Amino acid sequence: MNEIGAMNGDNEIGRIIMIPNDYTIVVDAGINTLSLGDRIVVYEVGALIKDSEGEILGTFDFEKAVLEVVEVQGGYSICKDKSIVKTNKLSAGLSPLFQEVKSVSYSPLPVSDEDNLNLSIKNKLISVGDPIKRL
Repeated sequence: MNEIGAMNGDNEIGRIIMIPNDYTIVVDAGINTLSLGDRIVVYEVGALIKDSEGEILGTFDFEKAVLEVVEVQGGYSICKDKSIVKTNKLSAGLSPLFQEVKSVSYSPLPVSDEDNLNLSIKNKLISVGDPIKRL
């Protein structure tokens, strides 16, 4: 992979071309690229990842959102954030204190301060022009 290709991000299949409202984005990947129900990632291209010999392997990208393709046309697709909310039927009418909550977290690793790049996303907001890739 060359540096110019890597700077466009790993596996980019298109870009956001319109944001009609808070629930919907339109991407420039149509029927030849995406299918109804596909999941895509909106992301920000991060730092180059190189092997020990300096060869570019890809980029460390930052995920902005995972969306589902809800409509596919010839040259574009419409995508939305599909959230599935599970509620316990017994506790649905009770106080939120009685509802079961599950979460996943990651613990910090004991890494060298000298080697830690402390990379972070620059812009968390989804914008026209942001790249997308298939999940």
